[in-house]
Amino acid sequence: LNVFCNIIDKKIELTKKPGAWEQYEHLAKWLIYFGSLFEVKGTNFEKKYIHAVEHSMTYMNKPYETGYSWRAYLAWKTKWPSLTASNRSLIKNEMEDIPLQQIHDIVSKFI
Repeated sequence: LNVFCNIIDKKIELTKKPGAWEQYEHLAKWLIYFGSLFEVKGTNFEKKYIHAVEHSMTYMNKPYETGYSWRAYLAWKTKWPSLTASNRSLIKNEMEDIPLQQIHDIVSKFI
């Protein structure tokens, strides 16, 4: 689990560098991958995972919206069903109060 936490920390750090749009896509894909492998809720990884998902989803947007990662949005949109049902539910519950349409477009599906 520590390895996963270290990867997520590094990926978030990389997204904060100038011109790091590719890193947002990588972060989204790592989070989706982890969320498809094991149940996050109730683990020591839950808070870090949710924080990283919020970071990823806050900086994504639909294609051709300036200033946000389009590829991260497309990764979440196309791979959302691959997350376990409980992880989709966890993410939906944590993200539904964030007033960003791009998040709601994704988390409202396949629960």
